[in-house]
Amino acid sequence: MKIKLIFFLPHLHPGGVERVIVNLLRHLDRKLFQPFLMLSKREGAMLELLPEDVEVIDLQGIAMRKAIGKVAKCLHERKIDVAYGGTNAANITLLAASRFISPRPLVIASEHATPRLFLDEAKWRPLRIATMRLLYPKADAIAVPLEDIGQELKTLLHAPRLPIRVLPNPLVSLDDDIQPHKYDPDAEALYVAVGRLVPLKGFDILINAFAKLVPNFPQARLIILGEGPQRPQLEALIANLGLQQLVQMPGNIPDPNVYYAKATALVSASRWEGFGNVLVEAMACATPVIASDCPVGPRRILKNGEAGLLVSPEDPDALAQAMSQLLNNPELAQDLAARGRERAKDFAVEPAVLAFQQILISLFQAKSRKQAV
Repeated sequence: MKIKLIFFLPHLHPGGVERVIVNLLRHLDRKLFQPFLMLSKREGAMLELLPEDVEVIDLQGIAMRKAIGKVAKCLHERKIDVAYGGTNAANITLLAASRFISPRPLVIASEHATPRLFLDEAKWRPLRIATMRLLYPKADAIAVPLEDIGQELKTLLHAPRLPIRVLPNPLVSLDDDIQPHKYDPDAEALYVAVGRLVPLKGFDILINAFAKLVPNFPQARLIILGEGPQRPQLEALIANLGLQQLVQMPGNIPDPNVYYAKATALVSASRWEGFGNVLVEAMACATPVIASDCPVGPRRILKNGEAGLLVSPEDPDALAQAMSQLLNNPELAQDLAARGRERAKDFAVEPAVLAFQQILISLFQAKSRKQAV
């Protein structure tokens, strides 16, 4: 009998959590699992990456807080065995909805960033925390990509026994034919950044750093992939610095690998980063990585600076210096590309999906044994 597994997300616009779930949907063993996807609203460029056999349930834009009844009905009608929440709001909705279903499905909540990332900007923060304290201990597992995130959850919720499971994000399929980009001093030097256009991602810091780089390296170019509410401010900053011809912001790109393959480096200037999927994706393409040493993901991913360059957060001068360092030292760039690619193997899709499947099977079997008693 196949395990019926449903993932719940707000949408499928390009993003780290969305990419993780799409990779799971694409690579789950169909002999063991029948996967479904439930979206608050069926929209987003990554819909085109879904396998044809995945049924997509569209809640037609209903707010998560109002969706508990619809979600419960969906889980019950499809006789779902396991439900996986991809965001904090999805986790809360699934955990609430599952209480109205018999037999109750297993619920896996997931947190892909430290709680402070969303709670600092969340509406009704005390109510959100109180709801998490009530519901999160009822999850059958809470999946996190880093132990730090799990520990912060335990502290925040005063719940040292939360069922935390550390699972690597299934991010990359490694192509053995990829070769590191070789820097040509006479050619364009391309820096790439990826993320939602919000202050947390530090694109203003990156643009200011790039402005400091250009006088010494006029062949340098910067592409920022992503979309978000800060676009007008960033475009104004680019114009004020006279960088309109050197900086491009093409919006959301479902697959940024084509840009990584041409890049001198992937640059992350984040003020805070829950994990940092784009770092791993670039490293898998043998692209050197420069990242601000912000909490919590970059230092972990880059192994304390062994697999990429770490710079002080909120420091355009340090960032510009690191960007110029790769142009002045092609051997360093080649070495970081090789080290980064080796590190990216720890986040390869195949072993990560296998680990995920093993967790699901063990939880499902434990539930079956309990019901048989």
